[in-house]
Amino acid sequence: MGHPLAPTEMIAGAKKMARYLAFGGMQFVNLEVTLRCNAKCDFCPYWHTKAESKLDSYVPILKKFDPMYVGITGGEPLLRKDITKIIRDIRENLDFIWIGLITHGQLLTVDKAVEMEQAGLDELAISLDYMDERHDKVRGIPGLFHHIADVAPKLAARGMDVKFNSIIMRENFREMPAFARKAAEWGVRVSFTCYNEWKVGNVDHRVQAEEMHELREVLRELKHLKRTLGNISSSEHYLDRMPEFFERRAIGGCTAGLNWLQITPDGYIRRCPDLPIEGHWTQIERHHFRKTDCTKCWYACRADGQQPMTPRRILNEARGVL
Repeated sequence: MGHPLAPTEMIAGAKKMARYLAFGGMQFVNLEVTLRCNAKCDFCPYWHTKAESKLDSYVPILKKFDPMYVGITGGEPLLRKDITKIIRDIRENLDFIWIGLITHGQLLTVDKAVEMEQAGLDELAISLDYMDERHDKVRGIPGLFHHIADVAPKLAARGMDVKFNSIIMRENFREMPAFARKAAEWGVRVSFTCYNEWKVGNVDHRVQAEEMHELREVLRELKHLKRTLGNISSSEHYLDRMPEFFERRAIGGCTAGLNWLQITPDGYIRRCPDLPIEGHWTQIERHHFRKTDCTKCWYACRADGQQPMTPRRILNEARGVL
């Protein structure tokens, strides 16, 4: 997946990348287009949303903050009947931007994915935590795993950039190497993120202190598979610090608001999905935020912002842009 870059887009992307590397700035924006969701995950409260206000276009906000990447999220973004229009709006009205979307997958079809791709979507991410029916129970949607297992390989076979977003929890972390291998067989990439109980206070899925040795062994294997299979997109920097987060329940150095932020469906701005609203987008300037002292998560989007700017990362970033 990924639209062909026009020469003007390549030039704009190269300039944006050079500006970010030289001066910093907004790397990534999480764009919530809805808080509604038809899943029933026990670690997220969004599915309780009954009514909401939302914008028809997010182009003015994205132009103001000018990120290199935007991740369209929810809730469940495919509940919005105008999701293809939202993607096309962003693609046609910004000089350069990389567009991803994450869905739980129940409403995803091959035709819908192709429609979004043609509108300008670069990457499609599907939430998946188990390679069997346990995923149905976790997400509260019967038949969800088998639907994903049918659609995802078909999309990958079409050459689309598909990845699974998988939450590392105490119930599933031992299975993640086998999970990555199966995803590779399907032509699908995998991105991992640490479970965090902050949203609803559910500690049942937290990896425990006595399990840290096993977790470290699993992470060593995942780093090996990252080098050999090539389908694990999580950085080694991110994987290396997972045990620290589960042990200490805290990691410092968060750059939320400085090089990534959250946009709500009705156009308000948060540093991240778990921190309070700072104001409406019309009231928040690009350099509004100062360094945060929050340590409560180790989300993948946060870790990308904190990853050291090594030569390898600069090369990977440039490849992603161009």
